[in-house]
Amino acid sequence: MPLRSAAVVVAVLFVAWAGLVAADVTITSPDGAVAVDFVGQSGQIKLFPSAESKKFIKIKWSKLSEVDASGATVQSASSLASKTFEWVGPESVTVQGHAATKVTLQSVLQINGAPSARPHFNVSAYLFTTSVTLSDGDSTVEVPRNSLKFSIGVDGWPFESASNFLTLSAQVETPKNKDGAKDKADSTKSHTRFDFDDSHIVLQNTAIADGVQVNINSTVEGKNVEWKFPAFTERLDYDPTLGLESAATAAAAAAIPMMALLALLASAAASFVC
Repeated sequence: MPLRSAAVVVAVLFVAWAGLVAADVTITSPDGAVAVDFVGQSGQIKLFPSAESKKFIKIKWSKLSEVDASGATVQSASSLASKTFEWVGPESVTVQGHAATKVTLQSVLQINGAPSARPHFNVSAYLFTTSVTLSDGDSTVEVPRNSLKFSIGVDGWPFESASNFLTLSAQVETPKNKDGAKDKADSTKSHTRFDFDDSHIVLQNTAIADGVQVNINSTVEGKNVEWKFPAFTERLDYDPTLGLESAATAAAAAAIPMMALLALLASAAASFVC
């Protein structure tokens, strides 16, 4: 699938774009309706409704660990929260026929400090300035205008057992709501959406492991998000979405045209009576 397969070429882009590597990168949509800061510390991604706005939804990476069936930690990569990453881009790309701006994080990690165990962790973020529908395995994903779709990739993880799992944890917050999600706004067979003030995150219920679609578990407790992936041999890819609209703001926006229509009808009725 193009969105996930695009993450595979990150290593090549990392070499070819040496002049575009930076700890911090900022991109803005052509119409100025949204801006994104990619911050080196913890690999943070901050999505703003405009370049001047103080509102944002932020995700930062915390920990990558292998756990057994009981949830006990078997081995962990070096802390993502304390790591300073480098971002590559921006680049204009086409994803499944839709124009997007892409920025990529590529990192080599160490497990328990051992230099011999060096899995790769990467995040490819795509900003779409129009609403698009993307294929995601056997399902489709609706990505609203000015939302950020990102693909998380891990390859080379040396699992100690094929029955173990890989967990990835992150924190999501907004300036007004540092304690975490307010609502589970939407839940379907393919995804679960959580609202954070005037923003949201959509968590897909499947990932691609070694080219095969697999079911995964994701949990949101306050601002902490954790994904639990089954073991894989070569590579894992997963595609969540960050957006700048909550169920409440969407309902309010939808109500505005209706209110205008009602006002117009009332005005017409009054004119008819007169």
